[in-house]
Amino acid sequence: MNRKILCTIIFLFIGLTVTCQSPKDYIELGHESFDAGEYNLAIKYYSKAIEIDSLNASAYFHRGFAKNKLENYDEAIIDFTFSLIINPNNALAFYNIGAIRLELGKNLFALSDLDNAIALDSTDAVFFNSRGVAKSNLGKSDEALVDYYKAIELDPKNYLAYHNIGREFLKQDDFNRAVFYFDKSIEINPDYHEAFSHRGIAHQGQDKYPLAILDFNKSIEINPSYPFPYYNRGNLWTELNEYDKAIDDYLLAIQYKPDYFEAYNNLARIKTYQEEFEQALLYLDKAIEINPTLGIAYANRGYIKGLLGFFEEACKDNIKAYKLGFTQVYDLILELCPEYLEE
Repeated sequence: MNRKILCTIIFLFIGLTVTCQSPKDYIELGHESFDAGEYNLAIKYYSKAIEIDSLNASAYFHRGFAKNKLENYDEAIIDFTFSLIINPNNALAFYNIGAIRLELGKNLFALSDLDNAIALDSTDAVFFNSRGVAKSNLGKSDEALVDYYKAIELDPKNYLAYHNIGREFLKQDDFNRAVFYFDKSIEINPDYHEAFSHRGIAHQGQDKYPLAILDFNKSIEINPSYPFPYYNRGNLWTELNEYDKAIDDYLLAIQYKPDYFEAYNNLARIKTYQEEFEQALLYLDKAIEINPTLGIAYANRGYIKGLLGFFEEACKDNIKAYKLGFTQVYDLILELCPEYLEE
């Protein structure tokens, strides 16, 4: 039996009808499946190429890419790593590993991977932008800005880099410069909803509330399931004492991001203002359930329990908040329950 017929019979048996002769054929079929969004099928084709040629760096690389699309991050990193063992000069493999680790919050490891990618290819704006994000997440704002500016030098239409520069200035409460760079990002890509959401925060910082509302509304119009502009708009309504509107927005934020503990905490603040203490406690319990290290939530819960006369429980919550770094409760603890500080 010749190889072509054997290949057809094998693939009919496992549910794939295809005639093939080489790893290259399977890789091409994998590409076609990948482009069609059939990532599991693409993985099968790339795996067949590897079965025939276990040193095929391209097959490992593209299988890793398909696994990444399926959010199978650990296996994707393994495939990209095998690709690099075979071909250590693949800058994209280093980049993809770095991008995954960035997504997982492993910023220090991501930074190392992105350094390696840039060492191999210093002409890719995407590499510099991503490394800037890693540096920003590590608190290296000045170094992050250098990378973002480099990304723009390499690609003047890189709206993500402009947006990220705006975010750095937003962190510094430099609202004028933040707005400038968000404007540039939106000018390049008028459908980039994150830039509208962040520009809304900057406009709020400038006390330009109508512009902020317009930005949050536009972000939601572009992507109605994006939770952050609802939350940001809720913060603005809270600042304006429009509590019913704020509650609606926080609940929408939670609808699209059920673990949004900040939204639960802010809902509790509003319910406290409205003297609906039982509902406030429920929201704080939920915030703490999601994030047991949220010191401000313990402090807020302690405050309410104190108002309700549950002083021992209030002290315990305030002590917990203090131990978590929310030091604003220190004077309160010193006044009401100093003995807890000795524990």
